[in-house]
Parts: sequence; C-alpha cells; structure tokens
Amino acid sequence: MKNKNNSGSVIVWIIIVVLVITASFLVYRKSNKTTVYQKQTLEEQNQQQRSQDQKQTPEEQKQQRSQDQEQVQENQNQNDNLQNYYVDGQLYVKIENSIVLDPGVFDPASRFVDTSKLPQTIQNIFNLYNVSKVERSFFFSNNISLQRILRVYFNDISLTNQLISDLSHLSEVEFAEKIPLNTTQ
Repeated sequence: MKNKNNSGSVIVWIIIVVLVITASFLVYRKSNKTTVYQKQTLEEQNQQQRSQDQKQTPEEQKQQRSQDQEQVQENQNQNDNLQNYYVDGQLYVKIENSIVLDPGVFDPASRFVDTSKLPQTIQNIFNLYNVSKVERSFFFSNNISLQRILRVYFNDISLTNQLISDLSHLSEVEFAEKIPLNTTQ
C-alpha cells in the first residue's frame, strides 16, 4: 500500500512540473509575439507618418514628431513591463537527451551540477558569461529528460538575450530560455 501512495505522489509531482513548464513556455511565447506585433505596428505607423509628413506644414510636422516620441516611449514602457515577468539573472537550459554526459556531472542526491564535467562548449560559454552557479531544477524527478533541465545563474542581466542566443546555437543544448516569474496577483 505504501508503494502505491509513493507512486501516486510522484505522478502528481510530474504533472505539476509539466504544467509549470508548459505555462512558462506559453508566457514566453506570448511576450515574444507581443513584442513582434509592437515592432510591426510601429513600422506601419512610421510609413504612414512619412506619407503624412509630405502633406503637413512644418508646425504640424513638429507636433506629430512630439506625439510619435510619446508613442515610442509608451511602447518602450510596455516592453519593459513584459521583461519584468522573468527572473533576472537566471535561465533554464536543457541539455539534449542524445548527449552522453560524464557520470559525475549530476550528484543523484543533490541539485548542484559540476560544471567542469559538462561538455566543453557549454563550459566555454558559462565561463564567457561568468555563470556563478548551475543547478538541476528537477533533480527530484525520475524523468531523465527533466533532470537535464538546468537552472543557470549569472550576474550581468544586460547580456541575457545574448547568452540565450549563444547557448541555443550549441548542438548540445535543446533550449535556453528565461525563467518566468511566478506571482500571485
């Protein structure tokens, strides 16, 4: 009877983890789509503005530029608000399942990762971006795929997008993404 309860709670935890990852992915995709939409809208407005500028007096053009600057600032504020939905200085990085890892990379009883035993290409990027700590977010899971999702800590948050890009281009990495900020509102 005790085994059934343990397996039931493991299944519940796996379901919770899958739901959290799915929700994180959906939030990430929505924010990227919003940003692309904002850029497209701004480009369309710029084209309309150029055609209107040819028909306006200098005073009207000056007033229109002022309004445009206010709109750009408002769009930037909206984009800044989207950025606040992620944990600063942390990423999820998933190592490809097909990559054979040194057995010492993951301590079965701990969440901490020995980065010196990760593939050299990943080590190089971690060193380049001064990664301070790497943990397995789902070390408690029996799912090997979930155990390969790392939580990467770094200090220079201005390089977040570049770090994601560099990691995503590695064949050893399945994905690299920002960690959604879980809040209750």
